Amino acid sequence: MRGKKAAFRSERVRRTVVVLATALALIALNLLANRFVTLGLDLSRTEIYAISELSREYIASLDEDIELVIISSEPDARIVKFAQKYARLSEHISLRIANPVYEPSVLAQYGTEEQTVVFAGSGGRMEPVSFSDIVHYDKMQYVYYGEYKETAFDADSRFTNAIAALLSDSAKKVYCVSGHAEAELPEAVLREMEKSRFELAEVNLLTAGGVPEDCDVLIINAPRIDLAAEELKMLDGYMDAGGHCMLLLAEDEGEALPKWSALLSARGIALESGTVGDGEDYYQNEYLIFPRLSTANSVTGRIAGGRSCLINRARGISLSESTAGSGWTVSALMTSSERGYLSKAGGECSEYGTVILGALASNRQCGGYLFVLPASLIDGTILANYGNVCNLELYMNAAAEGFEDFDSFTIAPVSLSMSYNAIPHAYAGAAVPAALVPVLLLCFGLIRLFVRRRR
Repeated sequence: MRGKKAAFRSERVRRTVVVLATALALIALNLLANRFVTLGLDLSRTEIYAISELSREYIASLDEDIELVIISSEPDARIVKFAQKYARLSEHISLRIANPVYEPSVLAQYGTEEQTVVFAGSGGRMEPVSFSDIVHYDKMQYVYYGEYKETAFDADSRFTNAIAALLSDSAKKVYCVSGHAEAELPEAVLREMEKSRFELAEVNLLTAGGVPEDCDVLIINAPRIDLAAEELKMLDGYMDAGGHCMLLLAEDEGEALPKWSALLSARGIALESGTVGDGEDYYQNEYLIFPRLSTANSVTGRIAGGRSCLINRARGISLSESTAGSGWTVSALMTSSERGYLSKAGGECSEYGTVILGALASNRQCGGYLFVLPASLIDGTILANYGNVCNLELYMNAAAEGFEDFDSFTIAPVSLSMSYNAIPHAYAGAAVPAALVPVLLLCFGLIRLFVRRRR
């Protein structure tokens, strides 16, 4: 009898131990899974939590403490998770989630509204970023159909540019020239320049009496009408005084632009007649081409990953010796392949050869920059439909070139257009270890049953 009781107690003890061990294993697994998520593993198909190498390098160089505050009573879980992963990049970044319901003073403290990420530095400096600037949505879809359709997740660029704004505390004034049938800048370009701290305004050189004194960058986008003689003098004076100008050339449609040509030729660049085609590096047709980027210039040379631009029906240019003693030197930024050519009116085509599509004229004496680029570099259709090209990055690099006190980061947002949800994929990844638990328990039970039957 005592033997049976002892055996019963022994069996009961063993079962208790098994139950306790199983419970401990489940707790450990839960803690491990929680730690796994905290580490910021990106299991979403869109990789919205991925942080670019550009951001990592910049954050690694921080030497000033920054507080990252998410102010929301119902914070977006995606933004929170990205912020957690971002804050771990540097010991100088701390993260806090403030709920205005429980902390009513937080809105007044940071001078902002709910649904905002605030970057706070020393001396009371603050840089707010709205949730709506991080998660983009299709405004037309909302206006016409009342549907809120998310299109992009832009946390990486917004966070890094906010910190750059906080530390540099400077912005650049950009004027877009009007009066020559110029094209408007696409929304994607306006948004990128705004978050990179470029303040945009429009100027008519004749009515303004010249280039405004506070102009840091002058943009001329696809002019169709020639300059007036007085405007040519204004631009020459601006450039020779160290101006920073970006001229984006429209497709050649036979316009007579002698004064634009004079502005360029004085700095070693000549306009060619015809549209550039390429018999080798093209997409769909020989006028929609992938130009080859120079590695000898910082504007194009620092574009990583072997990425390229996509341009359409660009006008060709050529380089020549600038006026002796002017101080201007010129270099190519982008070219066609060796099978490039110029297609002229009437169907005539030049012989195969390398055609220059974009160039930079610079003057070390006065600090002037003149970028000549294809207008299709910032074509709205290309930017919207080909997210993997570096058009916008090259454009922004040119806009920020030469400013030593100014950091600007062009990081493409992650597209959400396919409406992939990160949660199902996260659960699918977590399902693997979760499925092992009942399998292991079943195997343990079968082994125990087999052992008992053997007895």
